[in-house]
Amino acid sequence: PYLNKIQGDAQYRQHIFAANFGVDLTPDTQLYSFGTYGKKEARAFENYRMPNRLPQIYPLGFSPQETFDEEDYALTLGIKGKAFGAWNWDLSSTYGKDVAKLGVANSANIALYTDTGSTPLEFAAGEFHASQWTNNLDISREFEVGAATPLTLALGLEHRRDTYAIVAGDAASRYKEGAQSYPGFSLTDAGSHSRDNKAAYVNVAVQPVQGWTVDIAGRFEDFSDFGNAKVGKLTSRYDFSPSVALRATYSNGFRAPTLAESYYSATNVS
Repeated sequence: PYLNKIQGDAQYRQHIFAANFGVDLTPDTQLYSFGTYGKKEARAFENYRMPNRLPQIYPLGFSPQETFDEEDYALTLGIKGKAFGAWNWDLSSTYGKDVAKLGVANSANIALYTDTGSTPLEFAAGEFHASQWTNNLDISREFEVGAATPLTLALGLEHRRDTYAIVAGDAASRYKEGAQSYPGFSLTDAGSHSRDNKAAYVNVAVQPVQGWTVDIAGRFEDFSDFGNAKVGKLTSRYDFSPSVALRATYSNGFRAPTLAESYYSATNVS
């Protein structure tokens, strides 16, 4: 038990960079952009292997380590302003991607050594890739309708493309039972998948009398792999005082599972 080092937190190093930018093109039009970049490197001990597992290389036994190398970034570029006096508009595009590389260090593939007389001690166990590209157009304005507050009308369009991929581990990491502590992803688990989604929404909010807010929203979505979805919500709130309010909401909802939820695949060896 004194040789097993899996207690405690894993070691990791993380670096994050963020930038924000904006400029007025005209008194009523602004160009804006913001983005982030992050990189994380980590490793964690797995269970200790006894000396009899592979004495030719590890006469005192060995403690494999799972390694993790991740890069994540996202960038948004948009332009917004006013049109026809009272209309607010916002057109934007966002792209983000995450790549996670998994590996194994201080390990071995015992079956590969038995069959060939050699084995790597470090392995590339595979990768996860995920990306999302989203484009939005949002429009809103207020109307005087004789209520306690102006009626706010908001509507918009969205297009989104999602991708998800599992990359197989190197050949040595998945030979027979694979690398000790973390076999590489198999060829049958690897794959690449994508989805397109188009959506439109409308939202109306107003206070008919002072303190009573009514908010109605509807959204229609068209998924390339899940068909159509109609989502609606009705919310009402009454503020009796600055500290007491009563709120109620009725809605239906639909969330398509993420591609990782739909297509994640793994093979366990024991």
